This record gives sequence, C-alpha cells and structure tokens, in this order.
Amino acid sequence: MGAFFVLRKDARSRAPVLDRIRAHFAACGFGTPFEASTRDWHVAVYPKLNATQPHVHRVDGQNFAFATGTLIYRGAADAAALARIWADQERGAFDRARLRGAYALGFCRGGRLMLGIDALGTYKVYHDEACLTISSAFLATLAGVPEPRADAQAIYEYVFQAATYGGRTPVKDIRLLDPRKSIELGKEARIAALTAPAMPLRMAGSFSAHVDQTLAGLREWFGEIAHCFGDRIDTALSGGYDSRLILALLRDRGVTPRLHVYGRKDDDDVRIALQIAEGEGLPIEHVDKSLRNPAPALDPVETIARNCRLLDAYPVDGIMDDGADVATRRDRAAGNALALNGGGGEIFRNFFYLPDRPYSIREVIWTFYSQFDPATATELFSERAYMETMTASVAEAIGATGATLSREDVELVYPAFRCRFWTGRGTSVNNQFGSALTPFLEPNIVAGTVAIPVRFKNHGRFEAALIEALSPSLARYKTGYGHSLAGSVPFKRRLKDQLTLLRPPLVRRYAFRIKARLHGSLDRARPFREVVDPSGGAMARYFRIPRVSDPGQYARICTLEYLFSRYGIRA
Repeated sequence: MGAFFVLRKDARSRAPVLDRIRAHFAACGFGTPFEASTRDWHVAVYPKLNATQPHVHRVDGQNFAFATGTLIYRGAADAAALARIWADQERGAFDRARLRGAYALGFCRGGRLMLGIDALGTYKVYHDEACLTISSAFLATLAGVPEPRADAQAIYEYVFQAATYGGRTPVKDIRLLDPRKSIELGKEARIAALTAPAMPLRMAGSFSAHVDQTLAGLREWFGEIAHCFGDRIDTALSGGYDSRLILALLRDRGVTPRLHVYGRKDDDDVRIALQIAEGEGLPIEHVDKSLRNPAPALDPVETIARNCRLLDAYPVDGIMDDGADVATRRDRAAGNALALNGGGGEIFRNFFYLPDRPYSIREVIWTFYSQFDPATATELFSERAYMETMTASVAEAIGATGATLSREDVELVYPAFRCRFWTGRGTSVNNQFGSALTPFLEPNIVAGTVAIPVRFKNHGRFEAALIEALSPSLARYKTGYGHSLAGSVPFKRRLKDQLTLLRPPLVRRYAFRIKARLHGSLDRARPFREVVDPSGGAMARYFRIPRVSDPGQYARICTLEYLFSRYGIRA
C-alpha cells in the first residue's frame, strides 16, 4: 500500500487543504484511492506506485480496515492480512504480537477511526499538533499546516545526523507518531498509549546456543516472507554481512531472489557481489548510478521538484541528484517485487564498537552522534542544548530511567533509536514505490539479539556464524573486510577492531570536527547550484555555509533550503 491521509472535515477551512493533499498525491503519480468519510473525518488510501488497488478490507461505509507499507499477519500479506486481522478481531482473538513488517494499520468501526504503526516505528506517520491532518507523507501533512515554522533542533539533527530524532521533523508543527501510541479519531482526536505485545528475551548460555535460537527465529520469519512473496523478491548483494545473510536465509527457505549491486565496477562491493553471483550461478544486475541518466528530458528544476515529491522532502542523502535515486527505487519495485534491505543487520554485531561495560547516554552520543563541527553552525546552535535534547530522545526511545545504560540497553539504542529514525525513513519512502521491508528490524528478532553477549558479536563473529550455518558456500567468499566468513577471524581484522574498541567515547566526540577542519572548504562547483543556493537563504540563519566541508551535510542543507523556499516554512 502506497500512502494514506486522514483529514478533519470542516467545509469552510479544510476544503482547500483537501484539494492540496489530493494534488500532491496526483503529482506523485499515485492511482485512484479508496476514499471514505465518517461524520468528522475524511480518509483516503492510495495504491503503491507499482499497483492499481489499495490494501483495504471493506465491510461497509463505516466499517473497514486499511494498511499502508508492507504488512504480514499469520502468513498473509497486505489485503489478505487485513481480512484475517478483521476476522480475528471479530472473534476477539486478534494477536498484535503476530503483526510483522513496516506498516500503518487503520480500523474504522461504527464511524470511529483508530491508527497505529509497527511496534518498532519503522514506518512513518506524520500528524500536525491537533491531529487535524494525518498522513504517511510528510508533504501531505505539511499541506494542512497554515503557517509552518522551523524546528531548529530537527534542522541540526537532519544536517548532522541525516535524520530527525525523538519524533521531531524539520517543521515544529509536524510530529511523528510514536509506535507505542495510537491515534483515535471520533468526534475529537486523541493520542492513546498502547500496551506493547510481550516479546520475551531468548536467553542462552553458549555461542552455539545463541546461534541456534537466532536462526530459529529468522527461519520462521523468512518462511513467512517466502510464503507471501515467493521468488518475487528483490535484494542487494554487496561485500558486507547483511545482504549475504538475507541471501542465505532466502535460499534456505527455497527462494531465489532478484539480485542487484550498486557502485563502480572496481568497487569492492561490486567485485565481491559479481564473484559470489558467478560462483553460485545467480543472475545479478550491476548498476553504476554515476553513469546513469534516468531522466534526460527533465531540466534541473523539475528533477529536484520530482525528487522532493517522491522522496518525501528530506531523505537521508538529500534530493540533490539527477533522479537516479528515484529511478533505482522504482526498479527495485518492478514486477510487483518485495524489496528487502539489510539495514538493521548490525543488531548481530557490535555496531558502536564499544567494549562490554555500562555507558552513560552521553557517552553513546559522543561515540556516534557527534558527527559535526560546531564551527559550521551560527550562534543559534548550542552544543550543550543539542546534546541534552539528543540524550533525552535516546532515553525516551529505549525507556531508560537513568543516565547510565546497561550493556543490553546500549545494544537496544541501535534498533530502537538509530534504525527507528534513520533506517525507517528510507523504508517508508520505498513503500510508496512497492512492497519493502528491512527484515532484521522485527521486534521478536531484535529482542533476542539484545541478550547476545557482546563478546560474541565482536569482529562480526556471530553474524558470520549465522551465514556459515545457513550456507557454507556463501560464507567461503571474501568480504570487504578482506577475509571470508568461514572459520576464525584473522588477527589483522581483530587488531584493527581492537584499536577502535580502545578509543574512548570522549576522543570519538572530536574526531569528525578535527577531520573536517583539516579537509578545508568544499568545492561548490556541483550540479543543481542553479536550483538552490543556501548561502543567502533560510539555512544561512543556521549554518556558516562557507565553513561546511562535508558533502553529505552540504547536500542536506541544500535540501532544507529548497524545502523551506518551496513550501513557505518560516525559519
């Protein structure tokens, strides 16, 4: 299911908003939506861009269910899953713990609406402050905000960390729905707390026992995916762990997916992926985005406008490209395929490269969320306030009650914070084009990995063992780390990792800014400078543009400049 919106009905003030939202989805290319009205609300559910029918289970005009994103329930997907959910709910036996995927799920019973999202918050739903406009698309929600205002904290988070956190968006008036809450829409809108489904930790003592228990959960989950989609699956292959684990799991379940690899022909990822595909007798598509010109007929202004619409305003890498990002996302959804992404696979590894001990939340932030140089920001930026807000956001995301985290809580920060807000945004955008999942980001899978001792995860040992147990042949190929996944980890790899593990969080805090200042200024001679120039615009209030040396941060500054200018957001 591609997208939805819910709008409060008010003939005098909301009719123009309805027109603007419909115009946005039409400009994106969505097909005819399912539309319904209650006494107080208007609902529209759109099919995916590669489909003609939305995912709706309709009983009558005031009783229906809908889903956007990719929903699996008890071995059924999307519309079939909705029918099964509705039937179970009628019998009083609806099991929320069996919901899988990245999705928004809506029910209307007797004219009363209820909306929720997946338990990890991978799928994004936006709402304004009064919940008068609610949508899976940020830009559709923005259409219902009369005088949108900037959120400075979110602006700095997006530019510095490539995502916004803690439920914030670049617009102060728009928030993300918390996965632990639902929106109930009767005569008035109400946000209510949900009771989380029980997710018991899988406890085991030995390395092999943890491998066996993790594989059991993964095999069950990938069995459901295989049952619903069969060989109609598209996934990447690279030189890393996660894409190879996905391939091993799919083949273990009897599925041969459609494979692709991105990069230049001499990149390690491309070289290794092609070697694996040849050795295993698998077809693979190699795409070099730098050589691709997907929309030669579009001028730069229209290209950026289309990127903004279809990537929903502020994707991780920004919107300043020639259309290749949009084109490759369309390609992955071709043939009504399910696009799988290995994002989140680091739950099987020591993602933060931290030794096994408790840490303060601030130390975790120093370790990974200090990828910025305060000298690039104007006097509006307070590093102290920024860090305090990030600290509060981490605590809220994982339910921490104190400033010190156990090592298990540190492991939870990656899926419940990083993946929820960073990885999840890409998954949500992909679900506009077709079905898309990050299959490792399932609560029942995540719950088991939090309990795995960190010493098992170090140097990629645990994930390598999963791959070797599933497919010894896939494990024997080298990785981008310079060694295969079979047998013991070479001394050179262990030594390199150990040097990172021994680097204190306080030292890591300053690493980015030192490198940035040594790098010097950024060459501004780049495409699309005729479309947007942040040096004299809204972003100049937040950043000292000439001092920005990181290309990714500069691209995101340009993205926000375009967004603020195009949609009249007040800086």
